[in-house]
Amino acid sequence: FQVSLNYVKAQIDTLFVAGVNHVIFHGMAYSPRDAKWPGWLFYAATNFAPSNSFWRDLPALNAYIARVQSFLQAGKPANDVLVYFPIYDLWAQDVGAKNMLHYLQVHNSTVWLEQNLPATHRAARSMWDRGYGFDFISDRQIRKRLSATDGSLQADGGKYRVLVVPESKIIPLETLRSIIDLAQAGGTVVFLRGLPSDVPGLHDAEKRRDELKKLLSAVELKETSQKNIHEARVGQGRVLVGDDLQAVLDAAKVRREPMTDRGLRFIRRIDDDGWTYFITNPTKESLDGWIELGVDAKSVAIYDPRLGTQGTAALRKTRQASEVYLQLAPGESCVLRALNKKVAGSKWTYVAKDGASQPISGTWRVEFIDGGPELPKPLSLEELKSWTEQKERPELATFSGTARYTITFEKPAVKADDWLLDLGKVCESARVKLNGKPLDTLFARPFSVRLGRALQEGENRLEIEVSNLMANRVIDMSRRGIDWQKYFFVYMTKRPPQKWKPLPSGLLGPVQLTPLSTKVNPD
Repeated sequence: FQVSLNYVKAQIDTLFVAGVNHVIFHGMAYSPRDAKWPGWLFYAATNFAPSNSFWRDLPALNAYIARVQSFLQAGKPANDVLVYFPIYDLWAQDVGAKNMLHYLQVHNSTVWLEQNLPATHRAARSMWDRGYGFDFISDRQIRKRLSATDGSLQADGGKYRVLVVPESKIIPLETLRSIIDLAQAGGTVVFLRGLPSDVPGLHDAEKRRDELKKLLSAVELKETSQKNIHEARVGQGRVLVGDDLQAVLDAAKVRREPMTDRGLRFIRRIDDDGWTYFITNPTKESLDGWIELGVDAKSVAIYDPRLGTQGTAALRKTRQASEVYLQLAPGESCVLRALNKKVAGSKWTYVAKDGASQPISGTWRVEFIDGGPELPKPLSLEELKSWTEQKERPELATFSGTARYTITFEKPAVKADDWLLDLGKVCESARVKLNGKPLDTLFARPFSVRLGRALQEGENRLEIEVSNLMANRVIDMSRRGIDWQKYFFVYMTKRPPQKWKPLPSGLLGPVQLTPLSTKVNPD
């Protein structure tokens, strides 16, 4: 009941860059029409049912998800690194008699992954932070679905430069034999912090250990000119062993995406026309500048999956790379199509602040238009603040739903190519209208919208419909002893709703207008 659409989008963006390309909401239960609010509930997740006050703005998030998925479900993976998942090292951990089962799950990753496979976790985290795209691969996939052709590794349509085996003690003979065969056929294999030293299981253990030693004896490692990196030529390929993952990947000529140095997260796919990037900015800093790509692009198109807008990006070439100009506010994301040929089309519009921001001040009329337990009477505000802070109106602290904020203002007497309306703090989503024209549904940061031609000379009427979360109403019902927990298993926080404080709700601002200059060439 405390999860906002802003939070949901951030989590989904993380899933997208991690490789998920099909999102399903599972927090909705069938509920009879005559069931009193909040109806029947799913016990262990965000309530994505119509009883949630963010329901009216959920379609905007769904449209965003659909647009991103339309790109990420096309083409093939374009990651350069395969990472062996050492499942037998995990199974070999002594977790005590009470915890004999090893759960590979979304939950508790610090326990089953970071503690039991620290080397694998470190390697994956390092590559994630440094901009190396990678996929995990299992023993069976290595044996059955991985091949080496023309110096690259291929599996399930993906083409990879290198197979990385994190610091791993235990490996099946069949897996090691397949890895050496891949190197024989021209593949590059990296072992971090040494070669495996044991086999799984106890059956014929000594015999299989002898076979392991024979296999490893074929890998004749020699020092290289690069510090602490050893190399063995195996058939047409090679095996590299080193302690420094960055150095070993450099030796394997794996190119990274430097955009992660700016805090950006990405995933990359490939098709016949080029590459698709999904990029998100999870930081607190705005990005406004040139970003180096890890591929050689002849032209780049930008897509805004939230608004559905597109255009060709500013692109420049350096000796080492193609660079694209990006503007991403905190929380924003985009899709890039880095194409292997030049294309024509309308240019992407870049914006820059062109003067001081001006507050929209005056009297706000606030009307409660949807929600419950009852619709409160309207109020007027000279200063924006949470409607739960209206001490003389205690019923507002228990209200979950939507309020319409209305104000009139004069267009500033400043010339500008466009104007940005910044709502400041919004709790939790907002529909914006100007002079009766719907402009946007803002469900995640940044809570701002460009006004374009909707802003007219003279007086303008601004309407902002803000929806809060359902928590405040649940708090009130819990405190009054109303039975609302209609699910088969109690899986609630240790702090039950009756102990929660009402969440801030409504438009908190400050609401400001910022003049913008627009251009298609950022230089």
